[in-house]
Amino acid sequence: MHELRAEDRLAALLGRHSLGIAAQAAIGVGISLLVSVLSYELFEKRFLALKRFFEGAAAASRTATPPSPSAVPQKRVTPS
Repeated sequence: MHELRAEDRLAALLGRHSLGIAAQAAIGVGISLLVSVLSYELFEKRFLALKRFFEGAAAASRTATPPSPSAVPQKRVTPS
């Protein structure tokens, strides 16, 4: 039993092996983009909408007071 791979089928359909490889790459990229758009629209967008419920904790940590200058260790330069 002889099976043709997708690359071989596309090469037979398009007439050249290099066109079959290019078509396979283009189809793969297209499917990948389609899956990523569907993932964003169906799942990620809904989870990103939940960020508004957690902004208070994130904003509080961003507005924390910076350490005082005396608490930050100073680099001592010694003359040589």
